[in-house]
Amino acid sequence: MLKDWERYDISRHVDPGCLSLEEALFLFHAPPYRTSLDQAALHRRQPLVSLHGHVHEPSRLSGSWRDRLGRTYCYSAAWNGPELAVVRFDLERPAEAERLLL
Repeated sequence: MLKDWERYDISRHVDPGCLSLEEALFLFHAPPYRTSLDQAALHRRQPLVSLHGHVHEPSRLSGSWRDRLGRTYCYSAAWNGPELAVVRFDLERPAEAERLLL
């Protein structure tokens, strides 16, 4: 679904027998994780914690605001509700992080 400030750059209507771009093509900046396209040498070091925002829907859709990649705790404060989401954690105990909706 489009957000309030987004708009289609192309028509939604296509000629008979053709596919619209939104059915045929996705453009993502990052390559799919753990594929032959994902060969950046970024996996030798891992931070203890990574903090994220930007994409607001995943915690509502997946039910999760946290994940873990190897030893890295990943947290998202993004939220698409009326509340402000805050992630609170102690660097000595990052597994005990909590997200508060204020």
